[in-house]
Amino acid sequence: MRRTLAFLAALLVSNAMLADDTLWTRLWSPGHVARNASVQCRGTDALVAGSVFDTATKSSDIFVAKYSAAGSKIWNKTLNFDASDDGGTVAVGPDNCPYVGLSSGRTPTARIVKLNTTGDTVWTRSKASTYSGPLVADNANNVYGLFSTGTLPNDSLLLIGYNATGTLTAYRTLKLGRAHQPSGLCLVGTHLIAASNIADSLVTRAALVKFTTSGETVWTRVLPESLATSALAIAGEAGGDFYLLGYRPAGPVMARLNPGGDTVWTVTISTSDPLSPSLATDTAGNIFLATGGQACRLYKYDSQGRFLATLRAIVGYPIQTVSVSIGTDDMPVATGPVVISPQNVPVLTVKFANPAGGVAKPAVPYQVPNIRVQPNPVTRESATVRILGSKSSRAQRASVTVFDVSGRPVLHHPSSWNPALGIAIDLRNVNAGVYLVKVEANGFTQTQKLVVQ
Repeated sequence: MRRTLAFLAALLVSNAMLADDTLWTRLWSPGHVARNASVQCRGTDALVAGSVFDTATKSSDIFVAKYSAAGSKIWNKTLNFDASDDGGTVAVGPDNCPYVGLSSGRTPTARIVKLNTTGDTVWTRSKASTYSGPLVADNANNVYGLFSTGTLPNDSLLLIGYNATGTLTAYRTLKLGRAHQPSGLCLVGTHLIAASNIADSLVTRAALVKFTTSGETVWTRVLPESLATSALAIAGEAGGDFYLLGYRPAGPVMARLNPGGDTVWTVTISTSDPLSPSLATDTAGNIFLATGGQACRLYKYDSQGRFLATLRAIVGYPIQTVSVSIGTDDMPVATGPVVISPQNVPVLTVKFANPAGGVAKPAVPYQVPNIRVQPNPVTRESATVRILGSKSSRAQRASVTVFDVSGRPVLHHPSSWNPALGIAIDLRNVNAGVYLVKVEANGFTQTQKLVVQ
């Protein structure tokens, strides 16, 4: 198993490193199937947390890992309170001690766990009949969580806060609708902005709430459908404004709002990739949103909503919901589960370069070439590899290598690649099973799973 993971990691790293937007790529299996992952940067380090599911015992735990600026894993820990631990949101204060949010049990119980700088538990605070949600830590090492409390479908929104020693500093419940789904929490100056989706009957709406750090409500806004019908994420801006990522009938939208909750501008996000519920800003005021799919992409916008660039890491396997955060070096770090197989879902963490400036251009998503093996599954005869999205129309040198899941090459096929015809590979001497097809052509490398029957 370790050899297989090491081989798959090497393939993913080689693929990602061909995209010049990455500084490093790390693939880590925290055990079993990763269901979600979130990241929070403090300084130049990155804390990654999430939940993993054991398909044999049908139980789940929380994992936490710390990476250095260079991508070295400093430590990793497992948190276990119940057979159904879920969540794994993370926040970090200036003392570099991470806070982890999770839910346990079917009732459930929400927990905030403070760890020290080496990953050992300092304290745990619990709230019964509550689902955990996003966390944020301020510069005084206070932590705040946005949870939903009560019994569905008639719950309430809960803002809860603790200081560095675990003393309760904020507690406020709000009833904005019949059911609440917390989707974002950020600091804007000395205030907190919370985002939640609320439901009444069959209607779902997005709502924003501004709190003081002691939990007092400053204002609430139920957003009009023209702005957003659902909220995915929010992020604060140094000047007091904040950004909202969500959906409206016209499609995905990002909006900038002022401290009073009024809209400054909106921009429709032009992408066919699945949006992830995550936003981050750098010190220059640029905004980054993440998408998953066959590649992990960050879309970069300036503070006026103008599209600047796409940062990309070619993954080669479907990557699920992506979380993004930016440290003091202004280099975004993104993480998310990668589905190699239903039983093999490790966590991919990527650090991107962040080119200064950038020229505003139309929000047209970057299209990287992708390989397609057809037919797939194949019945031990022949298959054709096609490279989609290439701008070349002439024949070029290419090679196709087929590996088994242990990393052993079973077929190597140097070829002249014709974009119109693809590359034919003979599989008559290949046994039935699951394989990885690696294609190298014209400086482009990508890997895809192939099933031989």
